Amino acid sequence: MINPPDGFTLIKQFCTDEKLLSDLAAYARSLPWHEAPCHRCVLHEGRKRCAAAKDGDFWRLDLTAGKETVNIKNRGPEWRELVAKLPKFPHPQEDFLPSFFQIAKYDPCAILGAHKDDPFNFSRMAFLGICGDALFSLQKSDDDLAEKFEVELEPGDLVFLSGEAFLNWYHGARNLDAERIILLMGDTRGSHVEEGWRIVNDTRKIQAELRELLNSL
Repeated sequence: MINPPDGFTLIKQFCTDEKLLSDLAAYARSLPWHEAPCHRCVLHEGRKRCAAAKDGDFWRLDLTAGKETVNIKNRGPEWRELVAKLPKFPHPQEDFLPSFFQIAKYDPCAILGAHKDDPFNFSRMAFLGICGDALFSLQKSDDDLAEKFEVELEPGDLVFLSGEAFLNWYHGARNLDAERIILLMGDTRGSHVEEGWRIVNDTRKIQAELRELLNSL
């Protein structure tokens, strides 16, 4: 069960500098909404180029096999200075390409409250992987992340996914009964389009279908 208060549990496997981790978290949390559309996630999925990274919207760490470098895109000097202090990330397994996610538990009511004027506004809900209580299997290649994604949910929980996992959950939502309803959110800018990831283009259509699904239950 991964449920850190600030989402840094995975990073702590490789970095024990509590002050540095605290500084990184504080800096991320200080960003205004328009600079942190992925809800102040500190580490974006770093194995593939982020197709949604425009004008500093997202930031990421490049942690690919054979190139364990830190590559921060469109972040300010303060952020780059903090990240530069992070150690090189070792590979825990020979066949494991690191995918570090900012994973945290968020109160669905608080999320909807923050978007009370338009709770279905996908463009402000570009979360990579956030849900009520989730079990994540990250010790596999993320090519088959959707198959390895396990989650326990309560009625009304919100799940924010992208790429293959998003589409799998979205297409399966019609088969869920009212006690297992999952409200899925996408990102208007799409998700990863490389290495097997799909792009979510027509979010207006998805919004309408989700509303229809919710109303039919």
